[in-house]
Amino acid sequence: MKKRAYSYGIIALLIVMAVVLMLVANAWREVGPTAIDIHDAVESGPISDHGQTEAASQVRSGGLPGVRETQREADDHNAQVQEALDEIE
Repeated sequence: MKKRAYSYGIIALLIVMAVVLMLVANAWREVGPTAIDIHDAVESGPISDHGQTEAASQVRSGGLPGVRETQREADDHNAQVQEALDEIE
């Protein structure tokens, strides 16, 4: 009796897995062309300004500040904030 119940369980599991696989395959078939179009558009698309024309032009020209310059500016700002906090205390 146990062996028969085990067999029915395995068969039910295989049927459920087959149905799920068919549903997933159908969903991928519907989404696939759209995903390919999006992928192609992202790779070949221009950089969008998003309203910040100066930032986009800096990105395009490669004129962004280096890591050391950014770190120096961050350290300067940190020192200004620390001085302001010291004045409050």
